[in-house]
Amino acid sequence: MRWTATNSASGIGCLFLSVVALSCLPMAALTKVPEARDPQGADGRPTTIPGIMQSLKAAISTGVLLQEGFYLEKNLKSYFGATMVDWREKPAPDFRSGYLPTFSISTPPQTIGGSKIEAISATFLYRSEPDKVTAVWSFVLTESSDVDFDSIESLYGHGWQVAPPELPSIHRKQAVATRPRGNSHIVYAGSDDRQSYEIEFRFYPNATLLTVDVALERKAQP
Repeated sequence: MRWTATNSASGIGCLFLSVVALSCLPMAALTKVPEARDPQGADGRPTTIPGIMQSLKAAISTGVLLQEGFYLEKNLKSYFGATMVDWREKPAPDFRSGYLPTFSISTPPQTIGGSKIEAISATFLYRSEPDKVTAVWSFVLTESSDVDFDSIESLYGHGWQVAPPELPSIHRKQAVATRPRGNSHIVYAGSDDRQSYEIEFRFYPNATLLTVDVALERKAQP
């Protein structure tokens, strides 16, 4: 995936951001999963959506998402505050895939079309191959989220780039933005000789967070 537009305020003109700029890499292998951080949570377990976003950044920066040992139910629950782990496929030595449908957070679910929609949910996939290790995570939030564009920029920095426009679709109609940065679609990306990351954020018309998509890859040592 290529990113062509940049954040003019930051003056970044390169195709990929510096790996050091986001302080997310290098993703060194760890022997212990670090504790999640949320000042409002007990024992480090996040109880707010901002706390989950803080834990996500910590997971990216420490490299735990690229560790097979991280993908245990106890870790996913304690690190992200998930209350349930739905394994899409039975865990295998080199593969993990699952769904986190509910979280122990204070933001209530919304009722849309008669169905209850949780304030945040997530899917994940981890794969270890002979030549590389990859991890893909996706979070979906309701419009009631208390995380907006400014809070993401404050947490991840100003080094984002604008994602290329999506192809038009008769099935997708975007409402008019009601706040500055509403409907934004931005990405933080970086790579070096051995590893790469892409973190995409999409926002609702009112500039609250809609989705987060994370793709990480680390090549095997030669």
